[in-house]
Amino acid sequence: MVTTAALLEAAVERGIEVLEHPNGIFRVALAQLPETILLVQEFNLVVLGLDGLLLDGAVIVPLIDFIADFSAIAGSWEHRVRDSASQASEVVTVWGVGPTHVELTLDGLED
Repeated sequence: MVTTAALLEAAVERGIEVLEHPNGIFRVALAQLPETILLVQEFNLVVLGLDGLLLDGAVIVPLIDFIADFSAIAGSWEHRVRDSASQASEVVTVWGVGPTHVELTLDGLED
């Protein structure tokens, strides 16, 4: 298992600004999501879901039209890691413009 601290340290080394949220949930800028997904996959973590957000510095607005749930992906852990990363990457392309940030829910982290 990977610790949250190890994932955050690797993200910082790659220049990814992660706004930590408790219980395996992380917020990143939409523009940094592709690199974040690669990092998550390298750490052998499963992306359970993505939630689009608008952050303007003072207010966080969840965007109901920008939610992706990958929790139903079945199979071996390796299959789930690969397929959740692939589907999350497709979402980045589909969402395009809309959210400024994305909240990732991850599985496979220990604190």
